[in-house]
Amino acid sequence: MLPKVQATASHQYLVAGSYTVRLCVTDNDGGVGCNDLALEVLSIAAAMENFEEYLTELDLPAGTQKSLQTKLDGALESLEAGNDNVGINRLGAFINAIEAQAGKKVT
Repeated sequence: MLPKVQATASHQYLVAGSYTVRLCVTDNDGGVGCNDLALEVLSIAAAMENFEEYLTELDLPAGTQKSLQTKLDGALESLEAGNDNVGINRLGAFINAIEAQAGKKVT
């Protein structure tokens, strides 16, 4: 049985665009295996557009739709003003609100 190995890495992409992430491992007898992952990093505006389109497609009751849209608008407003921490927290609140609807109004 082969031993399990876990590796963790992180990188913050500061510019929107297409990237390829490559992971290579070398075993104890010199064998190498690599795998590539295509990654698309969106601008804040593009990501928010995607969220807004998703929200529209959900066909939610008006009150739920308005509440979620308000959270999303607040996040975008903060991010555009350069208040990244506030924007990220507001975006987290939006995501939590969507997750709270799972199985109810959101499949």
